Amino acid sequence: MANLSDMSLKILEVMKQHPDGITEGEIREKLKIPPAEQANFGRRRRELNYLHLIEKVQDGPRVLYVYKGPRTKPRDTSQINIRLRAQALHAARGRCGNCGRTIEKHGIVLVVDHKVPREWGGETVPDNLWAICEDCNAGKKNYFKSVDADWMRKVMAHKSVHVRLGETLKAFKGEAVPAATLEFVANQDDWKKRIRELRYLGWEIETFNRKLSEGGRVSSYYQLVKSRPWPEDPTGIIRQYERDRAERNKADD
Repeated sequence: MANLSDMSLKILEVMKQHPDGITEGEIREKLKIPPAEQANFGRRRRELNYLHLIEKVQDGPRVLYVYKGPRTKPRDTSQINIRLRAQALHAARGRCGNCGRTIEKHGIVLVVDHKVPREWGGETVPDNLWAICEDCNAGKKNYFKSVDADWMRKVMAHKSVHVRLGETLKAFKGEAVPAATLEFVANQDDWKKRIRELRYLGWEIETFNRKLSEGGRVSSYYQLVKSRPWPEDPTGIIRQYERDRAERNKADD
């Protein structure tokens, strides 16, 4: 994003004037933003996150926005060009990457989108693009709106898939976590195996199913029972444990 809009620059200036933090409502009041412009105001505030580090701090019932300074590495804001779009559609072969429905059998329309949103640290690269149907894309966007972007960025920043999954389970504070949420933060096909591997670190996780509606489909949920502090290299320790176990099994044969 080469340039910020005039409104974004005004919002940024107000934030800088309040180093201890300021609420979104207070910013709107200072800039005299009319109700009809509130949606645009929200977009322009989020626009700042691409070039500047802004933390959200809970202060009782208020959420404060605290300006921390420019980012050393701006977030990816590049658009999905024709070549990348064509690659994703070719790889999909007419099938939605999320629900599996096809153009030929179900008459769906495929759209190319980011697997991990740019707002959460995702990049516009082939590995982070997929072709999904319009229904799945709409559902995905609604899900993204329901999750705190700042928290998700911190989770997705962890290179270890085990840490991403574990931190998500911990964030729900003992509540059941939908399988779809864990699959998303894992961002790999073998995410269920990665969850099972956490037991090598002393974690306990229960799995169960819930019926989403009467006569409807059943969805899986995961609940954290016990966790342990993270070692220095969780994934490395798990891989070494598996290698040692394989050697022991080989010796027993």
